Amino acid sequence: MYARILKKDNRNNDHTRKIIDLFLILKYPGDWQKKIRAAALANSEVYEHGKTVATYSVLFSMALGLGIQKNLYISGMLHDLGTDRLPRKIQKILVEKMTPEEHEVYKTHTQLSVMTIQEKNLEVPEACLESILYHHEKWNGGGFPSGISTSSLSVETQILAIANRFEELTKADLEVTPLTADQALVQIGQEGGASPLILSQLREIF
Repeated sequence: MYARILKKDNRNNDHTRKIIDLFLILKYPGDWQKKIRAAALANSEVYEHGKTVATYSVLFSMALGLGIQKNLYISGMLHDLGTDRLPRKIQKILVEKMTPEEHEVYKTHTQLSVMTIQEKNLEVPEACLESILYHHEKWNGGGFPSGISTSSLSVETQILAIANRFEELTKADLEVTPLTADQALVQIGQEGGASPLILSQLREIF
């Protein structure tokens, strides 16, 4: 059953990505997309996750009428680059199944992502670096790395945080049953993960 869901999910995602790519190319001409994709391609799992999160981020931005879509695409594609520098064991474990010690190591990946971007000398706006560093922060201050409320962060950072968690909750996975879009948004709210106003607007759109 999950194999069928995964195939359908991939077809829908690929179709949506093509629409988003065309929109961004028309709105922001240039070869910036190719450079960002090339930078994210070193780790295939990170790349696939990044493509989906980037797509959701841009879609949410368009639907809400908030944020700069180019920055959201860049942040979405690059936000998890640092996970490639984590121990292989931790890269393969679901966050929900990590020990407290493993989770502490995992939480360093946001800083590692920023470090990787800087070491590669990628020309990434400072606003994107903020979003990448803080994409696991929550509205209630219960996230990481700094435990600050996303209410004090840019709207792009807030949208990226929602898109990242949304992708985790809705993707077809052999270990976890995916949630529907509405179920995922409800759970993000229950986790204190995002602005209640933004979540309610997204639920109305869905």
